[in-house]
Amino acid sequence: MVWTAFSPGDAEVHRLLLHAGVVLVEDLDLSAIEPGEYDFICLPIKLESADGATARSVHCAGNQ
Repeated sequence: MVWTAFSPGDAEVHRLLLHAGVVLVEDLDLSAIEPGEYDFICLPIKLESADGATARSVHCAGNQ
């Protein structure tokens, strides 16, 4: 999984990552999260004929 911010001109990079099976999560603000290990769950909204979607993302404290 890659956390990134999309910039114009990044389309080719996005295509390469997606074809390699990498899941892209963009514009995710983790600034309020304490450093540590977490389980990350991303629940995208299924949209017909779309190549991207808004998602509800949650993090849970990992097993220690």
